[in-house]
This record gives sequence, structure tokens and C-alpha cells, in this order.
Amino acid sequence: MSPFPAATLQVVPVGDTAVPPWLLDELAGRMAARVTLGAPLPVQAGWVDAERGQMRSDAVVDALIGRANGRSDDPERHWLLAVADADLYAPGRDFVFGEATVGGCCAVIGLARLRTQGGGDPGLFRRRVLAEAVHELGHVAGLPHCARERCVMFFSATLADTDRKGFEPCQACAAALQGLGAKRSA
Repeated sequence: MSPFPAATLQVVPVGDTAVPPWLLDELAGRMAARVTLGAPLPVQAGWVDAERGQMRSDAVVDALIGRANGRSDDPERHWLLAVADADLYAPGRDFVFGEATVGGCCAVIGLARLRTQGGGDPGLFRRRVLAEAVHELGHVAGLPHCARERCVMFFSATLADTDRKGFEPCQACAAALQGLGAKRSA
């Protein structure tokens, strides 16, 4: 049984992003949830800072929240994960690999920065994408960052941090996740 409390996860491409098909299968297996590909989220004016060449992660998350609020299902059990083929940033940060509503329903990951410095190794890119997707979904479930560098909830300040951490929560985070899931289903 997965410690993630989501019943469904919709993976939403941002703009014309091609979501890697393996990502849906990997997330379905790890979360024990029904994972589907959602309709693309159109890029809005103001999301991309042309001078920086980056997309605002908070704007994408806000748009996802708007989409979730328009649905009739329970947002605590039906999550949205946006995937942007962009380099993301948040106000006050040079870049982020992703962003999420902690204990909410929505998250985003950016693919561009995860693709760099890997020598074109598709396996490395795949591991990075999966680690960051699971990390952001851990936040959606309600988990904070973890100090254990192998835990998926470890804060990645660099690609080396992402490369070092695994895809699973550590024992303490898994226990916390189960506790959060029990609270949500009560």
C-alpha cells in the first residue's frame, strides 16, 4: 500500500510540453493512484519572464488551483501535477525544480533544468524527473522538507542534491505521510 493519500492524480502539461509517457506509469505504481493525462494548461501572459528566460512556478500553481476549484471531486484526494518544459523560478529564488501547495492539491515541476549537466543520459533525466515529481507530491500530501539527504523530501538546492536522493520517503517521512493520510480520510 502506498503512503500517498491521493485517489487520483492528473498530470497536466503546461503549454506544448510533451509529458514523458513513463512518468504516468511510474507515478501510478509509486502512489497506488489512478494517474491520467489532463488537458494542457495554456501558458498565460506574465508567466514567462523573457529577460530571465524562466517561468514563474507560483503562477502555474495558482492556475492549477483555479482548475482544481472548478472540479466537483474532493481536492484532497484528487491532485494535479503540472509538467512544464521550462526553467522555473519563484519570487526571491534564482530557480526552483518545482513548487507545491503543502497539504493542498497542486504542484508543478520544470523539466529544463533537470535535463542539464547529465551528458545526455536519458536514465539520469528520468531519475531526476521522478524524484522531483514525487518530492512535490510529498508536499501536496503535507510533508515538509527532510534533513536526510537520501529521502525524497530532502530539499534540492542543486542537481547533485536531486541526484543523491531517492524516490521514496525515509522511514520518518513515510510514517508522517501515513499519519497525514489517516487524518485526511477521517
